[in-house]
Amino acid sequence: SIASTILFVVSTSVLMRGLPGVDGCNATLNSRLAASRSLAYNNCLSDDDVDEFGLMIGARDLNRGRKKIADDFDFHPQVQNFARLNSRSDDIGKAKNVIMFLGDGMSLSTLAATRAYLGQMEGRPGEETVLSFEEFPTVGLSKTYCIDSQVADSACSATAYLGGVKANMYTIGVNGRVNLNDCEAMLNSSNHVTSILQWSQEAGKSTGIVTTTRITHASPSGTYAHIANRNWEGPEDIISAGLNPARCPSIAQQLIKQKPGRDMQVIFGGGLSKFQPTENSDEDLIEYWKNEKAERGAKYSYVTRRNELNQLDIHNTDYALGLFNTDHLPYTMQADPEIYPSLEEMTRSALKILKKNERGFFLFVEGGRIDHAHHSTKAHLALDETVEFAKAIQAAVEMTDERETLIVVTSDHGHTMTISGYPTRGNDIFGIAGTSSDDGFPYATLSYANGLGYKVARYDLTEDDMADPDYLFPATVPLYSETHDGTDVGIFARGPWSHLFTGVMEQHVIPHLMAFASCVGNGFTAYEGTTSSCYSCFHIAGNEFHTMFVATIKCPNALFWTTGAQETLRHKLSRTPLKGKAKNVILFLGDGMSISTLTASRAYLGQMDGFPGEETVLPFEKFPTVGLSKTYCVDSQVPDSACTSTAYLGGVKGNIGTIGVNGRVKKNDCEAMVNSTHHVSSILHWSQEAGKSTGIVTTTRVTHASPAGTYAHTANRRWESPEDIICAGLDPKKCPSIAQQLCKDYIYSCRFHVIFGGGRSKLLPSIHSREDLIKYWKNEKDKRGVKYRYISRKKDLSTLDIEDTDYVLGLFKSSHLKYKLQDNEEKYPSLEEMTKTAINILKKNENGFFLFVE
Repeated sequence: SIASTILFVVSTSVLMRGLPGVDGCNATLNSRLAASRSLAYNNCLSDDDVDEFGLMIGARDLNRGRKKIADDFDFHPQVQNFARLNSRSDDIGKAKNVIMFLGDGMSLSTLAATRAYLGQMEGRPGEETVLSFEEFPTVGLSKTYCIDSQVADSACSATAYLGGVKANMYTIGVNGRVNLNDCEAMLNSSNHVTSILQWSQEAGKSTGIVTTTRITHASPSGTYAHIANRNWEGPEDIISAGLNPARCPSIAQQLIKQKPGRDMQVIFGGGLSKFQPTENSDEDLIEYWKNEKAERGAKYSYVTRRNELNQLDIHNTDYALGLFNTDHLPYTMQADPEIYPSLEEMTRSALKILKKNERGFFLFVEGGRIDHAHHSTKAHLALDETVEFAKAIQAAVEMTDERETLIVVTSDHGHTMTISGYPTRGNDIFGIAGTSSDDGFPYATLSYANGLGYKVARYDLTEDDMADPDYLFPATVPLYSETHDGTDVGIFARGPWSHLFTGVMEQHVIPHLMAFASCVGNGFTAYEGTTSSCYSCFHIAGNEFHTMFVATIKCPNALFWTTGAQETLRHKLSRTPLKGKAKNVILFLGDGMSISTLTASRAYLGQMDGFPGEETVLPFEKFPTVGLSKTYCVDSQVPDSACTSTAYLGGVKGNIGTIGVNGRVKKNDCEAMVNSTHHVSSILHWSQEAGKSTGIVTTTRVTHASPAGTYAHTANRRWESPEDIICAGLDPKKCPSIAQQLCKDYIYSCRFHVIFGGGRSKLLPSIHSREDLIKYWKNEKDKRGVKYRYISRKKDLSTLDIEDTDYVLGLFKSSHLKYKLQDNEEKYPSLEEMTKTAINILKKNENGFFLFVE
């Protein structure tokens, strides 16, 4: 499944400590890149080669003609990525302007599916597509839980990413002391949480909000409102709740009558009905807004249609209120373009107005209907709204200067939509992924954990019109409205101080980082009057400082959250990037470890320790850098562990089911597999060539797909042993198995200093093969006169003489190692124990080492 991971084909998060040795390896790097470009040019000029090699990486204008691929893009994705890394220098000047884009409900799986959708609309397979903000240099992950809920709504999350404080569900702009419907607590100003929009106003900047929802909806309200119930949008809603809007002001009243709402230069969105007189309230808030601006002597405009927005006299407009529908704006696919402006058009107009202020501006832009479409399990509409959101971001990129404008893109929470099955590359993202072997019925690529798309009984989905934008995609559990999910969401940033937005962080840290970059608010800010760093503004704690929210209670105190966020900022500023050559490299691979797995694991670990759990930090989440990896294979939207291992270990995408070979090798094609020109060497091989020690550690069979990517070249991941080859009707002498390649490749894999895992049976004699590969491994070491050990028990590992061991083969079970929870007798070594031993052995090499741990 690619659920909860970014972009098409599941994309898993990559957490890195330290940086590649750019300074020490430029010559090697440049020669590799040149070779990559040459390979692309010489081997990839046909349509077939484009598909075989998976060369859609970052193609911008593929529809111009695939035969010109050498002019359009490079063979290896690393060509683009390394070029970007080498050319980038962190901008630490003051951010004059800040634009925050919020894709409501825009989970990482939404991004992945949207790529495919956008690419397919343009005539490409789709998975290779790059959304506008995915080209931003910095990526992070945001933890979205609220004080009283594992899974956030758009209200409490708005308080976090705009106000820097976590709050209770359904409340906005107030701290945790305000519970749902508590008007008295809401009126207490000591419980109010101000937003970065207000901080920006106080610094003399212009401000604005743009949304495709009602302007009084949860997300935009986070910029200006303090409310105990997100549904109290208009005076009528207050009255319906049995309250008095004169005493308990609605969100609309706060926007028009109170700071900071009344001082916003731009307000664009829907929700006209919340400002008009109703049956129980005669208050006309639109007239109030106009009169208040007239009393100031300000130049203002009120618009309600697209043509009015496009004809707006920017030079004679200091304040603009645009309410383009009584409710939310229609979905773009279903909207009349003559009446309703697009999110891009509203964003462009907003920027033109706000840019007039020489002191800068803060703009909040929400693609709000992504969320609504997901709630209805209408994936077509959700993905199309995401495309529109990306267009608005691109408009902001084009209209601003990266040197003075910080742009941050994120989401408030995810949704339960996943991308599953193993559909082929370019398969319709709204189509069928495969057929169930249990009931014979097809299943959809996109589906939801719950919602309106629930089907009482399984049936043939091909009878449905899945191309209908209003089609309800399948859901597992029946619910009137599909729910949010609690997984982390992405953060993308460009501009001054954008490098601070990488790493895994609490959602409420985000506005503190934006405030720091733009010198607003009461926290740490860039030094006023300079464009240098902020380091002179305060004393920095030790480099090892790390904030971890260990909440023994569900803390309602805003100070708890703001202090923690400021400490996180201190920690980020205290780090000095490591740019020297990496002597050692360790690659940890969590097989199938989706973003949702990480989120759930935190809760699991924290709860085992007696805490609520959501605040827990896994060890690698303390690493300073986070990225997102697009995992599709040459021939499949959703990968398996074989083709992906070729990618993340060998730097080349392959076909599903194959390992260590390029796209010219199809599954089961032994003839093509033994052709060495189709082989893809791995980074372990490259490390050995550089004189480093190498090793692999896994809890699976050492011949399984992931570890096999370090050394094997095979047309079928199932060909693990000679017995498997024979059972496939082939000759293991002509078509060597993975195990044979592990133990008999004198130049490469036989030189591994450490091999730890399971799969002993794959290396021992079997019914049809008498080959004893363990014995072979030992004999080879004897011939070389090296110090080696073969071990098969946990006790053997713990008593291993490191100083007297240069090579070690540890096979602790006939198949995969047992799950840790089920190893009641503790017969098998843990992954930690194997890793520690491996590192102790590999560290003996002064040239360094490469270790793969799965």
